[in-house]
Amino acid sequence: RSRGLGDVYKRQILRKGDFQMFFGALDLPTSFGMYFKVEENRVDYWYLDYGPEGFGLPLKSGETFTSPRFCLFVDHDKTVYETLDRYNDLLIREGLIPDPHEKRRHAWHTEPSYVTWIDQCKAGAEPGIDCPGRLDEGFVREALSVIRRERLPFRLFCLDDGWQVSRGQWEPHPRRFPDLRKVVDEIHAQNMKGIVWWNWVELYDDAEADPAHLIGGGKRNRHGRRMRDYSHPATQEYLDALFHKLFSPDPGCYDLDGVKSDYQADKVHPEMPVHDPYWRGEENYFFQVYKLFYGLMRRYKPDACHVGCAGHPFLAEFIDINRTYDVATSNPEEHLTRALMLRHTTPGCPVAFDFHNFLENLDAYFRTAREHGFAVQVGNILGTRQDFAALWEAADEA
Repeated sequence: RSRGLGDVYKRQILRKGDFQMFFGALDLPTSFGMYFKVEENRVDYWYLDYGPEGFGLPLKSGETFTSPRFCLFVDHDKTVYETLDRYNDLLIREGLIPDPHEKRRHAWHTEPSYVTWIDQCKAGAEPGIDCPGRLDEGFVREALSVIRRERLPFRLFCLDDGWQVSRGQWEPHPRRFPDLRKVVDEIHAQNMKGIVWWNWVELYDDAEADPAHLIGGGKRNRHGRRMRDYSHPATQEYLDALFHKLFSPDPGCYDLDGVKSDYQADKVHPEMPVHDPYWRGEENYFFQVYKLFYGLMRRYKPDACHVGCAGHPFLAEFIDINRTYDVATSNPEEHLTRALMLRHTTPGCPVAFDFHNFLENLDAYFRTAREHGFAVQVGNILGTRQDFAALWEAADEA
């Protein structure tokens, strides 16, 4: 049998019987995918993609190309998770990633959190208004009143997509959030931290953006979107000013406590060459952007929280909570499988079960998270659905 595979992250586990062979990068490749094909138990091809003609890796005359280093080993009678832990331990032992036990983590990062998204999508909202458009100051205050009245033990309150003018224009929507600082102060007054949904790769057409900050002055990626070039000094200055506004407690700033990042996969392409060639490559660009924004965020709020959704050992130091990401079923085992994957691909990073959208199996959802030591992120306290086929209903007191 033949099989072709394009892999964002340069790791493979091949299994046969009780044996499994692991192949993984020890350095962050500057390539754009690893492609692999086996036919009749023989490797047909296995290569790193550095881009099509015209967008390949630039080399100066006389310069020597150096491949990233890889490790290859065989395990016998081990679980996939044990093999991944062996790889992570190698990276730590060789000093290629920081020891996760040495990172200071804050207790509120792993306590229950409320994220507005599922309630934004509940039935009964104004006809013709989409999920982001339903989020406003009144919505937040309604949720805060329920949390206060029911004494729900949330420590983190996340304003999801819709608080901003547009994806890519990260300013409070003037109609929906005319006084974001006051809203954040009200969240803090209930002994919760406030974070916002933020997406460094999403830039909608209606978002205002300085052409000097864009890749190729506004060149479109494969999804038809413009992208900011975070390797460019002008974009880094923009991000610094933005994060000062978001996270600083100074007058005129919003005093937020972190971000939830989202929608990042398959957005970095060789046809979108960045200003600084040192940032080139899919994984490498992710790493450089995470390092940049995390450092800026922590400069203004030392305990700020980044809620991410990436299973990658090199990104572990820049993620404070990894969520299981948009589970559409009512089966808690799907949360558990994703959570275990994240635990063993992003060493040391706490994991949270993302939304459980239904009343069906809700007790099992909480029990499974508790038994395995995972946090929970709840998205529905204003509305409920019994199961996938049911309509939304306003949540009763029970």
